[in-house]
Amino acid sequence: MKKQILVIMIIFFFSCTTTEVKLEPILGVKDVIFNMEFSNVDYLSMSGEGFSISIYDISTKSTKDFLNSNEKLNYPEYKEGFKHISWTKAPLKNELKEVINLSVGYYSRNDKVQNYQSEIKKNLEGTDSYYAVDYKEEENNIIEIYLYVFDSETRKLYCVYNNV
Repeated sequence: MKKQILVIMIIFFFSCTTTEVKLEPILGVKDVIFNMEFSNVDYLSMSGEGFSISIYDISTKSTKDFLNSNEKLNYPEYKEGFKHISWTKAPLKNELKEVINLSVGYYSRNDKVQNYQSEIKKNLEGTDSYYAVDYKEEENNIIEIYLYVFDSETRKLYCVYNNV
């Protein structure tokens, strides 16, 4: 199972470097216009544990579409078997802090990753951002997290995946 997840992670995040990335299922708006700013994948072991982060610059038009849409309450698309929190205005709710700390608390030697993790934490404490999260628990332990943070001021979308 973990090897399958590892293969999926590799395929997903290497495909993010192409123009084929689809952000509509995440943001819930049509024809999202964006540029990839950064992407990084770290693997802790061959058993599938790992961390990845991708940052996208979203166009002004797509940002306005997101902010004006009631559809964002239905996104990101639901992942079977995961606990799902659709787009919610920051600051972060207390009951989600453990999930988020696992996701953005990952130690990386990459300075850019550390800087982006700091930006994400700052956005989750502020009031100009939105966040969404899907996470899976097994025996009361969080084992997999998809975190999305959208800063409407800088128009950055942060996508973080962590397989604990």
